[in-house]
Amino acid sequence: MCGPRFPPYMEVMAAEPLRRRRRLLFLRPAAALAETGDRLLDHPTIVLDGTRIAAVERQPIAMADGAPVVDLPGVTLLPGLIDIHVHLIFDASADAIGALAARTDDEALDSMVIAAGQALRAGITTVRDLGDRSYLATAVTARAGEVAMPTIVAARARQRKAIPAGRIRCTTPPSCRSAARATA
Repeated sequence: MCGPRFPPYMEVMAAEPLRRRRRLLFLRPAAALAETGDRLLDHPTIVLDGTRIAAVERQPIAMADGAPVVDLPGVTLLPGLIDIHVHLIFDASADAIGALAARTDDEALDSMVIAAGQALRAGITTVRDLGDRSYLATAVTARAGEVAMPTIVAARARQRKAIPAGRIRCTTPPSCRSAARATA
């Protein structure tokens, strides 16, 4: 049986239980950079379902009843940016390590929430935090509560093999590389 073809965002909505649906929002910018970054989409409609992008439509689409529509003439939207090397725990002072040493974990966590929020406001939707103390990056989102945060991918402790002192011997670059790999 062939029925009408619904836009993808409506198919997604139909598949979700009613209690889980969030409010839809339609954005209509002048342009949007395609997720591949190689072309601009002219006058797309972007459908947000809560904080999730449900669809990017290139053609005009029917809007859901009662859903707000935000027209953005002259605006070009970018996909969320990813910063693959951050340390949310450090501030921008001349002595970031000294400043961190003077803070408690609670104070450091509060400053990390502020830093993550600044990243999000700059368009960075995902950060890879490559280290702090006490794995505080894993607690930033919980500490922020209802405040929007980027996705935080926190580094974990690297497991290293214990090598007894004096057991690593190498004389050539290849043997040194091999020994280094064995301890990583």
